[in-house]
Amino acid sequence: MGSVVPSTGLKEGEKVLWSGKPRLVGFLGSIIFSIILILLMIIPFIGWITAIIGVIILVLIVLRVNATTYLVTNMRVLREYRLIGRNMQETTLDHITDIVFHQGLFGRLFNFGIVHIHTAGTGFIGIHFQAVGDPMTVRGTIINAKDSYRQVERFKESPVVQRETITKEVVMVQCEYCKSLMPQTSTFCPNCGAKRKI
Repeated sequence: MGSVVPSTGLKEGEKVLWSGKPRLVGFLGSIIFSIILILLMIIPFIGWITAIIGVIILVLIVLRVNATTYLVTNMRVLREYRLIGRNMQETTLDHITDIVFHQGLFGRLFNFGIVHIHTAGTGFIGIHFQAVGDPMTVRGTIINAKDSYRQVERFKESPVVQRETITKEVVMVQCEYCKSLMPQTSTFCPNCGAKRKI
């Protein structure tokens, strides 16, 4: 998947691990409702009013999908909504407490769902990736990024003697691309964001 880098840009050393937008099929209920309103235009007098409402709902859904960006990097998780104004929620990986996802019946059929990213120490309770495609993969990417971030930061901040102990506890390997150290359990390199060849 191509990177959808938000207009805010990335920090120094930050790499995109996953990016995406809401899937239009995730709003199927609202889309069907709006189509029904449009079809009611055949009713005399009030039909044109329902049709206008239906068109407005459709336009708002399309704008919402196009204006929303979800991003997972080796440093943070971010949700940005940019249309006329800009609304952005982000949290660093070390502030994430839980990552859960929900899929209903249609979500399982069309492979989309909601990923809930719970946080601590922030001004909000969490970030939600709504109608995101392949939510299981998104959740796994965030978990791997969080684990890699925590282990690498612990490794960097520890004294030399403690580093040797940590290295024994957590086997460190070298990234095939940027040559930086990372935990062997990591799927993505926390420095360059490249996926390991396992």
